[in-house]
Amino acid sequence: MIDAISGSISSSMLGGMQSPQQMLGSQRGLVQNTLAKFDANNLSAANIKSIQKTFRSEGIRPSAELKAEIEAAGFDVEVMRSGVGPRGVGDPPPPPPPKQEDEDKEMLSTFLELLEEYQDQKIDEKTLQELKDKWLEIGNSVGDSFVSITA
Repeated sequence: MIDAISGSISSSMLGGMQSPQQMLGSQRGLVQNTLAKFDANNLSAANIKSIQKTFRSEGIRPSAELKAEIEAAGFDVEVMRSGVGPRGVGDPPPPPPPKQEDEDKEMLSTFLELLEEYQDQKIDEKTLQELKDKWLEIGNSVGDSFVSITA
């Protein structure tokens, strides 16, 4: 009688606790195939997140078996846990900002395209205001003077 009571108490109290996950053969194959797509010595943070997402989506949770599969494939489990890649290697840094010269060429090209729209017209105050408005609409700014032209 006591054994029956303690058995039912322990199973009801431990209802939320499960024994360690046993990986299915198909899950083991998925782990191996997923890891085979990556270079263990050249993982980025994005690579690690992708691997973790794949495992989670297939219901593969951390376990001794998963650790063994990861290590057998040549990967460092601690690197995989950290999510930043070996030796702190993460995603590549952003590209450097464009040089001022490139920005100036782009701005000049945009301005010339605008002027071409008005090439057969006389440029008066109204036309100049239209040009200025279009210039601002495309995201450029106007300093003290929009343009200085002398003839």
